[in-house]
Amino acid sequence: MRNIFFKSNKILLSFLLMVFVIQFTQSQQTNNDYRLLLKSGTVDLNENLNSFINEGSLNSFDTYKNKHYCFLQFNKIPSQIEKALIEASGIELLDYIPNYAYIASVPFGYNTELLRNYNVRNITRIQGIHKTANSLLAPPYPDWAVNDDGTVDIVAKYYKNIDPASVKSMVNEAGIQIISSYDYSQLLTLRIKPEDVDKVANFAFIMYLDAIPHPPVPDDTEARSLHRVNAVNSAYPAGRHYDGTGVVCAIADDGAIGPHIDYTGRVTQHTIGYGNTHGDMTSGILMGCGNLDPTIVGSAPGAYLQLYSIPHMKKLH
Repeated sequence: MRNIFFKSNKILLSFLLMVFVIQFTQSQQTNNDYRLLLKSGTVDLNENLNSFINEGSLNSFDTYKNKHYCFLQFNKIPSQIEKALIEASGIELLDYIPNYAYIASVPFGYNTELLRNYNVRNITRIQGIHKTANSLLAPPYPDWAVNDDGTVDIVAKYYKNIDPASVKSMVNEAGIQIISSYDYSQLLTLRIKPEDVDKVANFAFIMYLDAIPHPPVPDDTEARSLHRVNAVNSAYPAGRHYDGTGVVCAIADDGAIGPHIDYTGRVTQHTIGYGNTHGDMTSGILMGCGNLDPTIVGSAPGAYLQLYSIPHMKKLH
């Protein structure tokens, strides 16, 4: 009798679990969040594939070097096999944008009927505002990005399937000053007039604009609290005192360090000559014991350091 009762309960629990899984899966499928989450704000995308195929045109999108650039949103994120099929048709999926969307490069003359085969939900033109960070949407712009003559320094990222030389040529032809460029990451630092923000955002090859980053602020003087070391190696008697004693650490940096009283007796230097001062800084943050200045003691003032120079490490490998 007891066995029948347990079997009945097992069957009932299995059935209830199956119903729960089905309902949960259905709710997930019907409640997917298809908003496009951009730095400039959220964009609601309605399902428009059929209407676009019947009435739309890729020619209304940004076009550069015979390629159209757009947002391509899917009903679900495509698998690797599905991505391979999409790219075999000529479309490049450049960068993922939540939710379920990619910045896509579509070749000139592409047959949009093919999109029906790839579970596409929405195809949308990329507008200048979509490419612009909040910092540049309206003045006042960040004070560190504004120069004395009123110009603004910005960082512009272009699509990764575009030749850097052609981008620089187009920017120069438009009368925009290039301060620096990083071809490997498709970034340009530009100096522009405030009224030219929209102009640059609407260049067909531009993916994203932002003000230049805030000038770097040294954080080594607050390293212990930033790393939360002050909680495990505290300065008061009743606290924890895990100071790294008995632990051996290694750093590879730009050459020999010291001599310095904070390192005495706790360093083996496998170095080739003296380099810059970066190794002194990183070593001090790691295991400086605060003999010279107790307010800037390192994270593990009891640890032993094996120090290597970067050129030496390259030779070892």
